[in-house]
Amino acid sequence: MLLASCLGVSAQSSFLYQGQLLAGGKSTGTADYDMVFGLYGVATGGTAVATAINVKPVKVVDGVFSVSLDFGAGAFNGQARWLEISVRLVKNPPVAYELLSPRQPIVYTPQALYALTVADGSVTAAKVGGVLNSSSIPTLDAAKIGTGTLDPARIPNLDAAKLTSGFLADARLTLNVPLLNRANIFTGADTFNGTVVAPNANNQFAGTFTGTFTGNGAGLTGLNANQVTVGLLPDARLSSAIARVTDVNVASAALQAQITQLQTQLSQLTSLVGATYVSADPADPLLLARGLSRVVTVAAPAWANGSVVTDPTHGVPSARSGHSAVWTGQEWIIWGGQLGAGQYAGSGGWYRPDLDVWTPVSTVGAPSPRNGHTAVWTGSEMIIWGGFSGVGFLDTGGRFSVTKQAWNVSGVPASGLAARDGHVAVWTGTRLLIWGGRNRNGVLADGALYEPVANTWTLLPTTGAPSARAHATGVWTGDRLLVWGGDGSSSYLGDGAQLLFNAGVPAAAWQPLGLASAPSPRTGHTAVWTGSRMLVWGGLNGSPLDTGAAYDPTAGTWTSLAPAGAPTARTQHDAVWTGSEWVIYGGETAAGTTATGAAYDPVLGHWRTLSNPGAPQARSGATAAWTGSEVLFFGGRNAGTPLAALQRLNPQPTWYFFRKP
Repeated sequence: MLLASCLGVSAQSSFLYQGQLLAGGKSTGTADYDMVFGLYGVATGGTAVATAINVKPVKVVDGVFSVSLDFGAGAFNGQARWLEISVRLVKNPPVAYELLSPRQPIVYTPQALYALTVADGSVTAAKVGGVLNSSSIPTLDAAKIGTGTLDPARIPNLDAAKLTSGFLADARLTLNVPLLNRANIFTGADTFNGTVVAPNANNQFAGTFTGTFTGNGAGLTGLNANQVTVGLLPDARLSSAIARVTDVNVASAALQAQITQLQTQLSQLTSLVGATYVSADPADPLLLARGLSRVVTVAAPAWANGSVVTDPTHGVPSARSGHSAVWTGQEWIIWGGQLGAGQYAGSGGWYRPDLDVWTPVSTVGAPSPRNGHTAVWTGSEMIIWGGFSGVGFLDTGGRFSVTKQAWNVSGVPASGLAARDGHVAVWTGTRLLIWGGRNRNGVLADGALYEPVANTWTLLPTTGAPSARAHATGVWTGDRLLVWGGDGSSSYLGDGAQLLFNAGVPAAAWQPLGLASAPSPRTGHTAVWTGSRMLVWGGLNGSPLDTGAAYDPTAGTWTSLAPAGAPTARTQHDAVWTGSEWVIYGGETAAGTTATGAAYDPVLGHWRTLSNPGAPQARSGATAAWTGSEVLFFGGRNAGTPLAALQRLNPQPTWYFFRKP
């Protein structure tokens, strides 16, 4: 069983967890389950960081369930957390629990709840970044001030208008006001109205008053009706000696001066309250021009090496180039390739990046060894076709199921196409499409569709097809195949064509791609589909190239990619689309195999250099895949020598955070 999950919001240390139970890629249906949830600090192994929670029964509807979990506030401290979940179908008698795999990472709501546990005093002046102004604290009263001491430098303009109710305890003020004296009254004139009639023990400082206290201040030197508030002064507001109020008029001048200073500094808060901006440019001219300053830097993630350990007797696939690779959504399957001069592989492995574990691909019923073949992922199978081996060019293939960990015994039937390598292969959503390539007779200009459910081939139309070529790039847009560039019969090519589809079935004829502003002819280039454009870059035409363009199939127009910041000219490099950027890495430059790369943002028309720390492997002719959070690289060549290293890269740049000073 597999679990896909998401998090919802809740309150305090509890959070809502929603998931889906799958078996063989399909929903488990509707039933009651008992579930046990364990919390760990690592993806595999380790010990639980909190007491496991047993929830039963849980109603699962069409595989989907929701539960409320509370591991306690101390369980989430900002460190990575994973859920380990065991389930059993509610039966009588009870059945054993089944442990789901893999553990599910928790990265949102529970970690945010950690903010509720921030220790008192840990938010310092440096973290707040300035002082608070009066408009941001319109109704600060004693009830809203919890514990600790107010530093006057932090709220220098806190005046009577901001204290709407209650009294500030002496311990809350840094000046400490146990006795009302000149130093504690500050400066300025307080406005008092009314009188205190007949002071008694409740109204006195210490000792006993005699006589009557009237509005003219008789009996208390310097204290007059203007300095007395309406009503009675509570004991807590008065000191223990009458002498303390004899100079209240003089003292109130100091009080007003500090109140004025407090108001001035509080007014500065408005400039602090606002958005925080992030940029990949440490000196972003737009943000600096708006008066923002850089306050926080988050370094780019480092390169990481994949594990070389799998089963007790197996490691990563052997060093190779010319192999195929497909990403299933959870595993990365490597198969075939050239091991050395005249040596071809009929083996491979599949890699789980969440577990950092390899598992060998079965060789039982596998296609014959080869390189230069193609592979696609259908959603349930990897389909291999074509290539070259010691016996020559091939027109055979195979189908591998990760779920069954086995090759389909029916294989792939004869296609009616000539054997070849260097061809285009894409998955249309229902069919494998093969076009072009080369064999001993030269370059080819035909193709076919393979439908795995019916296990049949259908030849593609040839009317209007691109000229014969090998090593062209082909991208699937969702309703059409775009073919561009490659090796022609006598030269490199700078043209292409598109084949429109209707519900997976191709139209009657090909249509040429526009030529205006198209990239120069080339081979060894890369191409990706962004969702609206085909991006083409790099390659070879006598020497490596550092140019490219974006093609809009709806408008039939090309737009050159911005040259500023582009990677060094290269060919046979890796390229993946992340959903927002085109990541280019490795390849052969004029100086040899490179370990450099860059990312292109088509919205901004901007290149940035990959500057992630670590030790990336220089390679060309490798395979790469985007997992949704990382780029995986495997195999290829370095100065002609096959490689076996798997490396992982989160291409996120160094982020610089800006805000008002």
